[in-house]
Amino acid sequence: MAITDKKKGVWGLDQTYNKINQGSIWTYNLFDTPIFLSWGSNIYGQLGQNDVVYRSSPTQLSGSDYDLTQVGNCGVFGETNPLRKTDGTLWVVGRNNYGQAGQSTTIEYSSPVQVGSGTDWAYCVAVPGYSIKSTKTDGTLWAWGASYYGEAANNIANPSDWSISSPIQIPGTNWDSGIRKHTGYGNAVNAIKTDGTMWAWGYNSGGRLGLNNATNYSSPVQIPATTWLRVVTGSDNGGGAGAIKTDGTLWIWGRADYGELGHNEGGPSGYSSPKQIPGTTWANGSFGRNTCYATKTDGTLWSWGRNQKGELGLNNTASYSSPTQIGSGTDWDQINFQSGREMAAALKTDGSLWIWGANTDGALGLNSQVNYSSPVQISGTFESLCGSNYGLYAKQTGGS
Repeated sequence: MAITDKKKGVWGLDQTYNKINQGSIWTYNLFDTPIFLSWGSNIYGQLGQNDVVYRSSPTQLSGSDYDLTQVGNCGVFGETNPLRKTDGTLWVVGRNNYGQAGQSTTIEYSSPVQVGSGTDWAYCVAVPGYSIKSTKTDGTLWAWGASYYGEAANNIANPSDWSISSPIQIPGTNWDSGIRKHTGYGNAVNAIKTDGTMWAWGYNSGGRLGLNNATNYSSPVQIPATTWLRVVTGSDNGGGAGAIKTDGTLWIWGRADYGELGHNEGGPSGYSSPKQIPGTTWANGSFGRNTCYATKTDGTLWSWGRNQKGELGLNNTASYSSPTQIGSGTDWDQINFQSGREMAAALKTDGSLWIWGANTDGALGLNSQVNYSSPVQISGTFESLCGSNYGLYAKQTGGS
């Protein structure tokens, strides 16, 4: 439980019941409309604040119409952020070295710029490796930015085609436009179609495409099975991938350096085809940097993999090669959790926001750069969030 006092600040209780003084960082009056906040690294203006100033505490964005539930993993190494609005328009902010802002340029943008004029954009993700992928409501899937290994699925992968500065359509018209139906991780892409099939393409080092080989593909190739429900999202350039099936089983594959595949593997190892994690009640998952997080349908939150900066939220810095529960709570939001580079954040069903791990560039929003190895509460009541690798976007309701 957190105790809120505008004069004294906010105190959060970690898993060992230590008091953590967050301080009087920011205060807002009650609003009828949501407040959108961002904080953390801002080297390329990716926080959307019209500057390149880092922020170690939540700072309000102009506008109140972003739909953060439609953003899978915000940030390509934390440097480019896609943002979908409630009117179906798509906006991008931050680094643009490979045209990932979709503006037919390579100019950086510190305020969101609209991609095209369409109002039918659906779920969008930033793929580590400097590209953006987004579905439209008509079931089409689009890509732009870098395509080192054919991750734009244009059947071409060579240096002359690395930079795609405006959206191009990926073959097919029945891509599922729902949330967590496609993702990217380390120059590779996974996407689910409406028929329950899942497809992969791009870079395949360590078998990260799940196709039982190490061959790169510049067009979609099907991963066996027709009961795929949602992907494990990715927000760093790691080598692991995964997805959940309709029966609640969780499957993971790719490279594992720190046990992030969750199979008690020790040292560098991996799997080039999907391998099941024990259990049948998995709800959602997210990869960070050599880490993995997942929720279950009972409201519990689990983590495993590397833990050098407390990013697993387990009140220590020991790595784990199999799923380990974060605390004992059963009130974690099954959808609203995100992982970044050595950090993670999650909402609870009461709208409280909790964050932990590396505090590089003030990524935890606690007005400091102190790392935390167990969840710490951010003041306020929140509705949704999306994470960049060293920062966060969050939608606050009701003010604080």
